[in-house]
Amino acid sequence: MVSKMNKKDKVRWIFGILTILSGLLIIAIPTILFPVCKSSGVRMACYYSKQAEIGLGAAVVFIGLVIVFLKQAEIRIGLSIGLLPLAVLAYIYPVYLIGVCHASSMACRIGTLPALKIIASILFVLTVIHLWVLRQVVAAQKS
Repeated sequence: MVSKMNKKDKVRWIFGILTILSGLLIIAIPTILFPVCKSSGVRMACYYSKQAEIGLGAAVVFIGLVIVFLKQAEIRIGLSIGLLPLAVLAYIYPVYLIGVCHASSMACRIGTLPALKIIASILFVLTVIHLWVLRQVVAAQKS
């Protein structure tokens, strides 16, 4: 199926699927891959960071799905612009806004935090590249 697509459709599918995978990773990192600390009783900051990341990841997955199925480059530019603050929030929720546990030996600080920082940074760079590519597509269509 992919081999019969034109270049613009391949780009749309590739960036859409990479966005969906990024969103799924944002959800999976604090829940499955590098789960945050388990507490008995009091919920720690990492629990709330996990909840926020799940919401952000779901929004990223949704935008990725829309990118896959929408052919209009101008709308995909708007969606990609909307992804930029989501990537920034995915980075700063566990680092600055909500945080994780303070002890350096906690699971959330050892695994969850670095993994979320990496995937949020990748999503941001991926989105900037996508915006650049879409700008080229729109410019080519207008000329």
